[in-house]
Order: sequence, then structure tokens, then C-alpha cells
Amino acid sequence: MLVGGNGPGVLDRVLAFGDAWFPNHDRGDVLDRAAELRARADRPVGLMVMGVPADAKVLERYATAGFERAVHWLPSAPRGPVERALDRLRGGRRGIQRRVMADARGLRVRLAGRVIVLDPDDRVLLFRYDDGPPNGRHWCTPGGGLNDGEGYPAGARRELAEETGWTDVPLGRELFERTLTMEYEDEIVRQYERFFLARVASPRRGLGEVAAMHDSDGIAAWRWWTLAEMDSTAEAIWPAGLADVIRGALG
Repeated sequence: MLVGGNGPGVLDRVLAFGDAWFPNHDRGDVLDRAAELRARADRPVGLMVMGVPADAKVLERYATAGFERAVHWLPSAPRGPVERALDRLRGGRRGIQRRVMADARGLRVRLAGRVIVLDPDDRVLLFRYDDGPPNGRHWCTPGGGLNDGEGYPAGARRELAEETGWTDVPLGRELFERTLTMEYEDEIVRQYERFFLARVASPRRGLGEVAAMHDSDGIAAWRWWTLAEMDSTAEAIWPAGLADVIRGALG
């Protein structure tokens, strides 16, 4: 449950029954009260803030303080002013989010774009990683972490090209998003992932010259899976329930 507001008793309400505090930016004591909330809490409490300006320094202060999300109000205006406001926001927020943001438990947040690639027979391309604990051996879709200043669709397209060698596959609509806690580069991180749909024209399309990249990235194998194979396998597939997500997308 999100508890909003900046009133004098709001921290008590958050501690009594809230999962996160969602104050307004226009009160100058938000960061101090967030620190007080963390000091008083005996459990993880999320932090979000609304009404934040498109100012990188302001966003970085919130990110450093452990705020997970910042909401920026767009103008009620024609398309031109709205697009300019979005451009200013992209220039400020996306880069710092990957650099410094942490979640309510202090875990570094990693943003990732992923692609669910289907062939004409609705097989799904998955890569295998033979990781040690806690990740373990698992199969997952192409994709990976965003670069500084990069949006989710652009990052998903780049990762798909890097991991498959394909530069001619258009990115389709976003299907879903999820968060997970995992190990990355010898560190436990909180990863926020958004999944996009893509299709290739050839059944079981082969990969390009990506063997060296796979070796450096720890990709041990790749294959095309039918949905029935995904349902029946004892292998770990990330995310769980991926076959059902795809069925829902296919209608």
C-alpha cells in the first residue's frame, strides 16, 4: 500500500500500514523525513516521490537517498510542448537512474530491456546461462542492462543485435514487466525488466557471428523452444510462466 501526503502524521501512517511513502516534491523536508522514516522502520519501506522537476541534480539527490521512483508531471498541452518536456526528462533521469539508484533495501537497481523473439511457428529463442548460486543454471530471453541515457526499447534492440547478430529485426510492442533480485557481476542487485515482442521470418533462424560475445557474456547455449516444451521441461526458465505470457499475447 502506498501512503501519500506530507502531513505531520504521515510517517506514522506509513509505519502502521504502508509499504511505501509517496510524498509531494514541493515540500522542502522530504529528504530529511525520508531519512527519519528509514531510521524508525523495522522493515523495508519503499520511497517514491511525485511532482519532481526534470532536473538531473534533483533526481540524483532522490536516487542517492534511496527513492525508487520519481513522477514528473507533463504539461497539458499539444504534442510539441509535451515532446520537448519528455526530451528534457530523458536528458536528466535515465542516465543517473542506472548509476546510483538503490531500492528500499539498499540494493543497486539495474534496468534491463528484453526481447521475446518468436519464429513463424511461435517457437521462442532462449539462451542458457550456467551460473552458480544464487542464479543457478537457467534459460532466458535475449536482453540485458541499459546503458546510461538509454531507454528500454533502445536497450532491448541493442542487446538483441549484440546477442544474435541480427540487425534487421523490428521491435514490437511491450508485453510485460517484472522485477527480480539476482546476482550480477558478483553483486546482488534488484533488476527491473521490460519485455518486448519481436518476430523473425525464418523458422529456427540461426545466429550470426556471436560466439565470442556469448563466451564473454557467459551464454552457454541457445535454442528455439516450443511452448509445449517450455511447459514440460524441468529446466529453469526466466521468467516463470513465460509460455503463458506468450499465449496471452498471441490471443
